[in-house]
Amino acid sequence: NLPMLVHMACNIFFGAELVLLFAGEHFSVQRFARKSGNLFSSLVFILSVVGFILTYPGAVPQSIADVFPKEQIGKVLKSLAALRLYRLMKILPTMNHILSEAISSLRSILNISVFLFLCTFCTAVCGRYLISDSMKGRSNFSDLSSATLTSFQVFTADSWTGILYDAMAAGTTPFWSCVNAVFVILWLFFSQILV
Repeated sequence: NLPMLVHMACNIFFGAELVLLFAGEHFSVQRFARKSGNLFSSLVFILSVVGFILTYPGAVPQSIADVFPKEQIGKVLKSLAALRLYRLMKILPTMNHILSEAISSLRSILNISVFLFLCTFCTAVCGRYLISDSMKGRSNFSDLSSATLTSFQVFTADSWTGILYDAMAAGTTPFWSCVNAVFVILWLFFSQILV
């Protein structure tokens, strides 16, 4: 299996690098541990090797494999090897700046995400009271969770016309069909302005 061989070769390469770093510190654990980059690389290497062992066929006895999902845990641990790219921050100062700016903007991203969720939730509640369970189809306002998913579907403009037609068909009179249509279209316009 080619991906497994490439992963094993990368682990061997990074293991050899850790041995050389350790040798550069005169085989002193204290001096090696003082540098946070060494500890980070060692942790990622150990977790990656454990992930490789867990996913390698026949490496774990069947009695242990029956107790916990070794494949899923192994895949997660192997994917942590991508954290090695973090070491590029030392070499590329522009990348370090971009990462620090991205981290500093997380609070703003969280604020806008909460705002968008609240808008979607309020629309779902309004749709729940306005259209209720009279709407047929997979996307409907019959309960709060379905209403939230339907509102999010309109928010992303994914098949919103189908929801519009179903909402219009749910109206008991032509007036209520128009009210339902205006509700869906207003939410679509508002959501597109937000995005």
